[in-house]
Amino acid sequence: MKFSPSQAHYALNVLLSQGKLRVAHIRKALKNREQEIRSLRERLAALEQFSPGASAARGPRRPGRPARAARKKRVRITSPDRAHADAVLALWTQTSS
Repeated sequence: MKFSPSQAHYALNVLLSQGKLRVAHIRKALKNREQEIRSLRERLAALEQFSPGASAARGPRRPGRPARAARKKRVRITSPDRAHADAVLALWTQTSS
């Protein structure tokens, strides 16, 4: 369930005014959120430390060595489209010559 910040603010104010929610509950939820974020960051750091493919474990690239270019994916043309593509290519080569 997603709320805009204004919707969340309104809902919290309504629940507080109706006595269905206390400020202590909100503080506890925010504190738990901070603890969960801290825990997730610690777990991620531990995983990155033991991961053989992690960039931090590999270190920086050697200088003077360019990164490999991504290979372009080949597009396979099916039979009906191939005939059309061949016709368009033939027409294009005739007009460009």
